[in-house]
Amino acid sequence: MKKALYIIIAAALALSAFSCENKKTDSKPEVPDVTEDVEEPAIEQPFIEYTQEDLNTINVNLTFTDDTSFFERHAFTASDFDFGARLSPCKAEEYREQFRPEWYGNDEEGDQMYLESLTEPSTGLIWSFTADSENFYFWVYFDPCCTGYHDCSIFRYNIETGNMSELYRFSSTEVDLYPAGLTVIDGTVYTITCDDLDSRTDTVSRLDSGSGELVPLYSSINNGLTFLPNEDGRLILQELTSVSDDYYDGFNSRLIEYDFEAEQWNEIFTYLLNSQQFLEENIPDYSLTSVLAWKEKPEGSRKYDIVSDYWRVSTGYSNCKIVYASRDRVMYIVQTGSKTTGDVTRTLHTIDLSDGQHYMTDVTALGESFVYYNGYVTATSVYRMNYTMSCFTPELGIAHRFPEELDFVSNLTYTGSCVLIDATNSLAADGQEYERGIYLFK
Repeated sequence: MKKALYIIIAAALALSAFSCENKKTDSKPEVPDVTEDVEEPAIEQPFIEYTQEDLNTINVNLTFTDDTSFFERHAFTASDFDFGARLSPCKAEEYREQFRPEWYGNDEEGDQMYLESLTEPSTGLIWSFTADSENFYFWVYFDPCCTGYHDCSIFRYNIETGNMSELYRFSSTEVDLYPAGLTVIDGTVYTITCDDLDSRTDTVSRLDSGSGELVPLYSSINNGLTFLPNEDGRLILQELTSVSDDYYDGFNSRLIEYDFEAEQWNEIFTYLLNSQQFLEENIPDYSLTSVLAWKEKPEGSRKYDIVSDYWRVSTGYSNCKIVYASRDRVMYIVQTGSKTTGDVTRTLHTIDLSDGQHYMTDVTALGESFVYYNGYVTATSVYRMNYTMSCFTPELGIAHRFPEELDFVSNLTYTGSCVLIDATNSLAADGQEYERGIYLFK
């Protein structure tokens, strides 16, 4: 129950939120007391407030094309990757009774799968994956039909050469290791693992490339940890802490960042998230893609501003969701209409703060999920079956449609180096067989 609730909340918080006061400093750079040449200190940008009257609004219509030739795009299915095959140590005869699944004996088909798993080596199940500009990284699980988690590995797959290498292996009957998260920063792999799914201790570790061991950096007892991707190579965690024994009372969501030089964790902010906010679809919203930005309602107003340490933008809307924020750009979605009646309209607002241009694009036909990277917005649906993917330029409205039809998209994410889509694809003509699809765009 706890595991499921953490997953639901963490998924809803992939780009979710908080409200806080804007912080500005008037501090000036110190002048070095030396005579030799020194670099001039950077001139700090002034904090600027933008209203709709300050912006030049341009309505951009989408133009669709099937030309995707200029994208670097890679499409795989799970069976394209060879992780080898092995038998988990818990399948040995002396451990079978200890780790036999509780459901054994009640499901004929499941019982047969369990009996086969005792003697047939597993080819591995991709538990999670990420990518940088050159490689895929996979957590692969080799322990099917078991009450614990006794055999898993981290693999690296070079996209250009097809070379597969095992970076880390865990195999034990003494303790469990559940692979809960994976990210890569400047070629270094970071993981989230937990030792038990009920009374859990989540641990963030760095994979030491020399020893092949996981070096713990942070542990959280009975809480949920999630990596938050960004484009600046920052290691940021979201930590969910229940405020009482009743999980429906809510969670404190705490964001912390690792200081690589000081080798310590610093808190970014904390906010309360409760079930009522989910029911009212009033989840706080923030972005950490480039700069930290959040939405807040000024006193006496029903309409949101989006705020960072560098600017404040008045949206003029009482509902919006941040897609992206940087020093000179902010993007957000405004949804109008009713989900119940099915007349929902989604408009993407792209504001270039460097020249005051405000582009508005009706993106209803492209889905509900959007990520921005390298000048393009990738769009799809994570709610509807048999959907497609597309990339488009907000300023021009040229939407490039990709040929794959996806049965179900489970995740669309930006890793800092590329865009990843995790989906299920139909393989058989009768639609009865499915395989996991993995897509990378950059």
